[in-house]
Amino acid sequence: LDEAVSIPGMWISGPAGSGKTSLVESYLKASTSKYVWYRINPTDNEALSFFQQIQKCAEKAIGPENAPSTLDELGESVGTVAFSRQYFAELYSQFPKPLILIFDNVDKAEPDAELFAALSGAMDAATDRTSLFFLSRWEPPKRFARYYASNQLALLGWNDLRFTPDETEDFIEWIHPAQTTRIDVDAIHSTTGGWAVGIQILANASPIDPKRSSEPD
Repeated sequence: LDEAVSIPGMWISGPAGSGKTSLVESYLKASTSKYVWYRINPTDNEALSFFQQIQKCAEKAIGPENAPSTLDELGESVGTVAFSRQYFAELYSQFPKPLILIFDNVDKAEPDAELFAALSGAMDAATDRTSLFFLSRWEPPKRFARYYASNQLALLGWNDLRFTPDETEDFIEWIHPAQTTRIDVDAIHSTTGGWAVGIQILANASPIDPKRSSEPD
């Protein structure tokens, strides 16, 4: 994530419960950057609806008088990258820096949605002190390939998010501090493949393995 704030974007992908949101939340708590968190929903497939919702967020965050005035120019151009580039350039200029803009649940959008033209414009308008994080269950769409190819987009995928055996043991110890030595950590890691939510579920439901107990019979 430190790498991502030095380039326009970071795409974080993995299955539900893999820790995408928790990772970014914990990073933001340790960061001094200002941020705006926007959760994509199916109505954002249409660019007009997306910009209307972004405008509401902007007005709430920086006041109606500071929100981009370009939204008044809505029309046939709203679904284009050019309009989005202009809109987000104006939006970024009103926020203190550094700024991180998080788009969560990007997988809620259809693959061919106008939304991705809007997000492309947001990427194009990013400054050296503005970063975009995209959270999704899926990898980036083809439209974003050019950003990755030009080192403007970093990728953090499932193989990066999944817990290693040592991390699984540390996580279980955090959940059950007094029971780690009595839970079959290896079996849980093998079953879940390092999936964070699965580890938690199985650790909470796990019977005590007497072979791993450090207590006398």
